[in-house]
Amino acid sequence: MTGPYGCLVTKAIHKKHTYKEYIGVDACAANLMRPAMYSAYHYITVMGKEHALCDHKYDIVGSLCENNDKFAVDRMLSEIEKRIILQRLIVLIF
Repeated sequence: MTGPYGCLVTKAIHKKHTYKEYIGVDACAANLMRPAMYSAYHYITVMGKEHALCDHKYDIVGSLCENNDKFAVDRMLSEIEKRIILQRLIVLIF
């Protein structure tokens, strides 16, 4: 990353229903390491539903086979369907 802020745009490619709701995205910890390494919080927007009610709880997970490749855990968001675009606001403070 070459600047102090930006956004990571990714697509929901998998959905898993178990005791939790998981959304798999086409990005991973290699694209944004802070959530995996430090459990850093980044605001996530479901594109096209910016003002919709956040009434679904999801874990947003990356495509690596690692247990810490998670962008969000138990995050309340509006409903996410496959192939919907998600945006993460990235603000780095040094």
